[in-house]
Amino acid sequence: MNLMIQQAQDKAGQNDPFGPPGARILVVEAARLIPGHVLSDSSRSVIIARFASIDRMFLDRVGADIVAAPLFGAGFDILDLIQRLLKTAYQGRVVALTGRLPDAGVVEREIRAQSGPLTVEIVQVPGNGV
Repeated sequence: MNLMIQQAQDKAGQNDPFGPPGARILVVEAARLIPGHVLSDSSRSVIIARFASIDRMFLDRVGADIVAAPLFGAGFDILDLIQRLLKTAYQGRVVALTGRLPDAGVVEREIRAQSGPLTVEIVQVPGNGV
C-alpha cells in the first residue's frame, strides 16, 4: 500500500508505514526524511546507520522491525539495500522513502518483484525531492 506520510499521521498509527508504537526502526542514510511523528514517539527506537554498516551482525544487534531508506541514496538504491538484507536473512519490513512519483504503484511492484519474501512499501515524503 502506498501511503503519504500525512495520511499515516491522520490515521493515528493505523497502517503507519513506520510501524506501531514500540517499533524498532533502522534508518539507512535517510534521517532527514523520517517524519516528526516517528521521531517524537518515545516508544519507538530509531537507529541511524550508513549503508556500508549493514551486515548480519549489525542487524542482529539492532533487531529492527522496519528498515527505512531512500529509494535512491548516495552510492546505493533500495534494490542494493534489499539484496544486502536478503543475504543477512532479515525478515522485517522495508520502507523506501522518496519524493512524489508519477506512478508509485508501478515502482513499488517492480521493487517487490525483486524483494523475495520481504515486505516492501514506498512512502512518498511530501516536500522532499529525494
